[in-house]
Amino acid sequence: MLHQFLHSLPVVGRAFARLSNWQYRWRNHPTRLLRQALGGSRDLFIVEIGSNDGKSGDPLYPLIQSNRSWQVLFIEPVPFLFERLKRNFQGDPRFRFEQVAIAEEKRTMPFYYAAENTRREMPELPDFYEQLGSFYRANLERHLKGPLDRFIVEVPVEAMPLAAVLERQRVQQIDVLLIDTEGYD
Repeated sequence: MLHQFLHSLPVVGRAFARLSNWQYRWRNHPTRLLRQALGGSRDLFIVEIGSNDGKSGDPLYPLIQSNRSWQVLFIEPVPFLFERLKRNFQGDPRFRFEQVAIAEEKRTMPFYYAAENTRREMPELPDFYEQLGSFYRANLERHLKGPLDRFIVEVPVEAMPLAAVLERQRVQQIDVLLIDTEGYD
């Protein structure tokens, strides 16, 4: 009853709606949920497939930074993002890196992503555009529509099964597996 009354007031109702929306997003934010699930864990080994730069849009980033005993294997096929990823975590032996895409078999495959200079050409783009990459050009076209099509880059990438990457990195155990692969998961 009080809830309905507050919503019926013009200014208070809008403020109450914004607060409720913020509270819902905070309560269900992936980082908060992961902190609840993993917060007290020590010595975790994490594998992130589709790591991007390791920060942008990554719900594990704040947790990785605050839990100094956690180790991470970052897997990212896009060349400029892989370089940024290594710069973001350089010098810390907790982190390993693989510039490879995960696929069913070992082979070279075409991979599509938005060019690094896209933001310079179109500064109004949302941040997520850099987080798009796929074996399927149509996945990017669906998100980037219209004038952004000209910024889609195709590069050949090394692809291999996850088991082969884990063997190459001598990973014995995975505690957390985060996959962000534009529908290829």
